[in-house]
Parts: sequence; structure tokens; C-alpha cells
Amino acid sequence: MFRSAWMMQEILTTFQNEMGSVTLIPSKPPSPGGTFLVKLNEEVIWDRRIEGSFPESKQLKQRVRDKIAPRKDLGHSDVQKEDATDTTSTSTSTSTNPDHCQECEDAEKETQTNDATSTIPPDESELSSDIQTTLNNVDITYCVGCNWMMRSAWTCQELLTSFQEELYSVTLTPSRPPEEGGRFVSTILHHYF
Repeated sequence: MFRSAWMMQEILTTFQNEMGSVTLIPSKPPSPGGTFLVKLNEEVIWDRRIEGSFPESKQLKQRVRDKIAPRKDLGHSDVQKEDATDTTSTSTSTSTNPDHCQECEDAEKETQTNDATSTIPPDESELSSDIQTTLNNVDITYCVGCNWMMRSAWTCQELLTSFQEELYSVTLTPSRPPEEGGRFVSTILHHYF
């Protein structure tokens, strides 16, 4: 979760004018363990199971940049698209990879064919008619001009840690001009299936 929250902050900081929001969705059973999946508008940008490791910050930012702002300069960590090596074919052995944990190894043994979209909310048709499921989502809107992104990310981590069973996701949404400045709003959204 801490790595995910840090990556969220990196994306929101680097693409503050291009990114509408970033959502953290913890993977919980019955989803497979060891999940670290990054999507941009439903397109998979990074899947730890396919890549064999977690992304470096610069790798993730480059993949996001290539999709939403190809001309954006990422500074000292930038690798232009034509100069970049193919990072999708690199794979690291589990025994030498520090990015693997016991949960990741157990999950890989458990299944190699699980669908990467298993953390998406279930369709209404998949649930028993006599069971009503609630997915609680928190949306935190924060003022970019007040530099409240770090506070918002910390709040996101606190909520996901404190309410592991009750929360489905937390979304951070930057508030930019012409919206009113000084905004910090938390909203709980309930989805019933």
C-alpha cells in the first residue's frame, strides 16, 4: 500500500495538469494475492505478474507520459520513446527479485491464469439475488494551489489501513483553477449491487 500511495503521489505530481484523478483499490480475496496492477483509462500500463517486478517510478511515469502527453519532458529521468529499451520483455527470477514477497510467491503458485481485471467490482449478475453488496469509495478533492496533495495521500493511506474491510477504494482528485481554491473535500460514495 505504501508503494502504491507513493506511486500515486509521483503520478499526481508529474502529471498535475494532465491527470484527473488517481484511485487506489486494494486487492482483497477472492482476488489473487500479489497483485500490483496500474491502469490508465482501463488500459493496463503495468502488471507485476506480467512484468515480473514492481515498476521504478521513472518507468511508470514514462509509460503514463507516452499515453497521455508524449511530448512532455520528464526531466533527468526521461528516456525518450525512440531511445527506450523494451522493458516489457524483462523478467526477473523470483529467488533474486527483492520485489517479491511471500504473498506474491504463494499467489503465483496458486494461479497463473487469473484475469488481471479481477479487482473490478462484480457485475450485478454475478451476485446472489438475496445478497446485497456495498462498495464504499472515498473521493478526496484537494487544492493543488495549497500544496495539499501530500496530506491527501497520507489521509488515503490512513483510511485504507483503518478500514481494510469496509472500503473498496480511495480516489484523490486535484482541484485546479478555475475551481475555488482552498478546497479539501472528502466524499463517501456507496455503490450497491
